[in-house]
Amino acid sequence: MNALRRWRLLVTCGFLLIGIYLFCFMLFDGNRVQAQAESSLEAVGSLNITESRAAGVNAYQLTLSTITPPPAGSHYELWLTSDTGEMVSLGVIPVTDGQATLEGNTNENLLAYTKALISVEPDDDSDAGISNQIAFSSAMPEGLASALQSLYWKSDDGGKGAMRGAYEQMQIVVQHRGFLEDALADGDLPTAFRHAEHIINILAGKNGLNYGDHDRDGSPQNPGDDVGVEYYLTESYAGALPLIQVAEELNQQQVAPDELDEAAEATETGEELVKTAYDQALKIFAADTITEAQQLADDLSATIDGLDHETTFAYTTMLELAQYQFAAPAGAANDSAAVAPTVAPTNTPEPTATPTAIALPINSSPDGAEIVGSLNITESRAAGVNAYQLAFGAITPPPAGSHYELWLASDTNEIVSLGAVPVTDGQAVLAGNTNENLLAYTQALVSLEADDDSDAGISDQIVFASAMPEGLASALQSLYWKSADGGKGAMRGAYEQMQIVVQHRGFLQDALADGDLPTAFRHAEHLINILAGKNGLNYGDHDRDGSPQNPGDDVGVEYYLTEAYAGALPLIQVAEELNQQQVAPGELDEAAEATETGEELVKTAYDQALKIFAADTITEAQQLADDLGATIGDLDRETTFAYTTMLELAQYQFAAPANDAAAANDTATAADVNDTAPAAAANDATAASTEASMTDAPALLPVTGSSPTDLSNDLIGIGILILIVGWLAGAIWLRQRRSLV
Repeated sequence: MNALRRWRLLVTCGFLLIGIYLFCFMLFDGNRVQAQAESSLEAVGSLNITESRAAGVNAYQLTLSTITPPPAGSHYELWLTSDTGEMVSLGVIPVTDGQATLEGNTNENLLAYTKALISVEPDDDSDAGISNQIAFSSAMPEGLASALQSLYWKSDDGGKGAMRGAYEQMQIVVQHRGFLEDALADGDLPTAFRHAEHIINILAGKNGLNYGDHDRDGSPQNPGDDVGVEYYLTESYAGALPLIQVAEELNQQQVAPDELDEAAEATETGEELVKTAYDQALKIFAADTITEAQQLADDLSATIDGLDHETTFAYTTMLELAQYQFAAPAGAANDSAAVAPTVAPTNTPEPTATPTAIALPINSSPDGAEIVGSLNITESRAAGVNAYQLAFGAITPPPAGSHYELWLASDTNEIVSLGAVPVTDGQAVLAGNTNENLLAYTQALVSLEADDDSDAGISDQIVFASAMPEGLASALQSLYWKSADGGKGAMRGAYEQMQIVVQHRGFLQDALADGDLPTAFRHAEHLINILAGKNGLNYGDHDRDGSPQNPGDDVGVEYYLTEAYAGALPLIQVAEELNQQQVAPGELDEAAEATETGEELVKTAYDQALKIFAADTITEAQQLADDLGATIGDLDRETTFAYTTMLELAQYQFAAPANDAAAANDTATAADVNDTAPAAAANDATAASTEASMTDAPALLPVTGSSPTDLSNDLIGIGILILIVGWLAGAIWLRQRRSLV
């Protein structure tokens, strides 16, 4: 009996010790278990929320890798949901070889939503809502979401997010800096004074100390939203601090902690630059001559550049935190979701062009030449056609101690360097932007420069050269640089002014949302006058405040579109004669038609905007503003389509002589193709076999399924259960012992 009692005692103590150990382990070391559970989740992609065209944070970029295609007859669809249950579809997700990419933009601020879902939807689904088959889901942490929303969506008091406000208003400042410079170039001092006043009032806001009627025309004019860049930057700094704290607590990986600190510091630096800009702009009103005003305007312009840089850096850096990450259980992503490539892998291409001094004379296009690269001239940030993208497919690296450099030259022999061209594995890519319109130049050169060269000019070793055909260059310049009479290029003017129209449509909607009818009338007047221009029939003091206000450049969208259509016709003719391949002829015709359609939409917008002034209530004005908003949206799309489509013709192509090193390389390239052909065939068979063996159903990750926290809770429960069993065993043993006694 004593042996039996001892055995029972040992068993009971064992149960108690195991239970106590597991309970304490899970209670005090749960984080380690959770981390281990999280490691069983494998990242398959991400969704980044970004901004486009100064319309708020309304753009998105989705990237997924190693995922199973949806079952036959169905597709994946991307959704965002808010805390209040609102939901929006961002479109169908195409899947190719296990990779999926989707990007686009909407008409609303996507930071109003806090959760991202990817569902499986039938192709013939008539239901506009989401299905109950959720393939992947991701939620933005609560603290991070609220911090981003206060900066980029709505402030705590219901106003515009501070960082968004600063960024939008700075775009208007940059535009009016351009209008100020244009006025001085035209020798028009009164108009220069007017735009200097605009700049001060946009920076200061209606409640700012420097707000006022600085050009003394009887009315303080402000093309901004009356809040002011200075106020927005102050609030941005205050909002950046909790965002940085949350990011550190979450141990986020998208942005380095020191970059977030620099972004916050950039808002403080911006505040100081605003004060400098006030002083510089106010001095312009004391100028008696164009020369004197120009010198002061140059100083102001440099300060605005610095302010724009600091604001943009802060805006884009902190916005990088707006990311959803999608994950799937480890193993599932690779076992059932990974898709084998269906295209044979290719080796890094061999260089097809060896640099030689003056390999291609300017203005030549030898027969049989092989195209090895191109330079595209584009636009950035409404600052004119000032961006560029260079790409070489296969070139020889420069000799040791030297580098390639990209240059543009004009017909008047002006030359500008766009930077050193890096070469990696025979590939070369260079992109960036400048402060000037690059269509002022007509020739592109790639030179060979010594690394230790102290001469800022171009060397005489020209590796590649390309000239834009004369007729094409002049047609593009008249649309995107300067018109025949020396004014702004018509297509550039229409595009820039439409950006201001889109902004003031937003200001109109904001005023109505605040119940402020007088301010709504003021922005409705702005819209009409920007569209009409100072010489337009519809230009005027529509809100009857004593002064017709126009935040635009006084030319008018309507006039620009008329001239853009007239300039598009010779551009299309030249493109056909040159047999250019960048843009399909049908698309160029559609671009020209878009300018005509735009003219009709401008007339519709006039009628809709004028009706707003007859509204007696916010509700009535809101209905009319909604109609106007839709028309402006259509007008913006037509203008943007025409602008971007015709600008695709602004391209330089670089060629290598067919009988030079490239020709010798043709033999090697052909041999490489023959060598890889059997491998490609074998790979095709493997891909087909892989596709045949794949299941139709994708590996789904339920929104409400098991999580690391659930696993931790389960183990805690097991520990408690063992503790209870041990306690019961001990109780039974004690009872038996008493009964024996």
